[in-house]
Amino acid sequence: MPGLTSPRVPLYNGLVKRVLLGLLAVCFIPLSTHADTGAPYTYQLPSGMTVILCPIPGMQATCVLTYHKNGVRHDPPAIRGASFLYQYLMMLGTENLDDFDRLMFIRRNAGESNVRVGMDYAYFSQLIPDHTIANALWLEHERLTSLLFFDPSVNAQKRNLSQRLSALVRENTIFRAQEWVRAKVFENTVYQDPVYGSLDVLRNLDNDSIRSRYPVFQNPENIILVLSGSLKIREAISLIREHFPLNSDGAAIKSPPFEAIPPREQAARETWKDTDTSMNAIIYGFRTPGLVSEDYLAFQIIQSFLTDPRHSRLDRILNQDNHLNIRIAREMTHQFEANALIFRISSPSRMAIQKAADLVNQLLDVLAGGNLTNNDLRQTRTLMEIDLRKAMLEPEQRALREAQQVHLFGPKGLARSPESELKAFTIQDLQQVCRKYLSQKNRVIFNVFKK
Repeated sequence: MPGLTSPRVPLYNGLVKRVLLGLLAVCFIPLSTHADTGAPYTYQLPSGMTVILCPIPGMQATCVLTYHKNGVRHDPPAIRGASFLYQYLMMLGTENLDDFDRLMFIRRNAGESNVRVGMDYAYFSQLIPDHTIANALWLEHERLTSLLFFDPSVNAQKRNLSQRLSALVRENTIFRAQEWVRAKVFENTVYQDPVYGSLDVLRNLDNDSIRSRYPVFQNPENIILVLSGSLKIREAISLIREHFPLNSDGAAIKSPPFEAIPPREQAARETWKDTDTSMNAIIYGFRTPGLVSEDYLAFQIIQSFLTDPRHSRLDRILNQDNHLNIRIAREMTHQFEANALIFRISSPSRMAIQKAADLVNQLLDVLAGGNLTNNDLRQTRTLMEIDLRKAMLEPEQRALREAQQVHLFGPKGLARSPESELKAFTIQDLQQVCRKYLSQKNRVIFNVFKK
């Protein structure tokens, strides 16, 4: 098993057969309609790895994003959260690199890196100058084939994460309150537990259990490799074939089809009085549509209308119209079957926060009653359309979007146009979404008051 006595995966079983299959696969790729024009192009390597190439004309940077179709939800229940540690473990040494050398190489080439392990998926990305694509692919190959799991390094990462989370839970009242809201929002769903699992499980994870998740990350059938930005299709195909002759030796993820989870059917409310907090706060949580839901993009319009700092209706009512000087913070998840919109209003003044709560509840009740007009949403729609256009021109955002579309909907997902869908929503569609997701029974409210 990789990461134990011999961390290298056997890559070359049946090498001649795989090389021939790879050459045949590339020979029959119809490139004429995709030749560096900006249209995304996808194909599959003989190993089962999916590749997406997204040229963006006019760019000089390239994003190399390795997307894994496995997340924390795929961990065995007894070690739920083990995969989350791979946000840190994937930076450790390999047969050719010391711990964190990956980051040093990327930065030395004027690049940036990003990583996320979530419930439904994980990704590791590099945004690099276009002439260093080969180096970036080599780094991804190293991470996927020869990661070393020396006990001292694994223990250090496990201990650091556990200590940071324990300090947050122990010392930060707002963090504990928001975790309570998040858990209630996702009650009785796969998303109910935090992405790191439980602190008790995290502290007691043995290293063999942690290592057991590596083959799942390694398996090419679980991987979507995306190159986005400045690239030439034929050169990219050649480089990928050179660096990824991977076998399917790990465990492939065989998830059932993703299904949209409906909103909550019962409101929840809690109140704490705390002597250690300097602010009064009220936290609102809503279970909102997942990416697989036909309501997802429509609710993004409502979410933006309410909380986007550029034109937030909450800020307008609380601060511009009523001058309450309320702080507003928001948090949004990005999951497949269900999401959460959580926003927090806070003030040192108990009187101000109670007045703000009355105004927020009135606004939510108005929207939940379907009282929304096109005039209300004109600015929101315009800004969202601009944001979508920008995202399609930003290599990492484009790469992640295309990978998720293929993960959720297969290759046909590349043909989906969020801009067209955005324009297609009628005001009646948006009113119905408000009724469904802003109703009182879908609200979780947590009050934190100074004692």
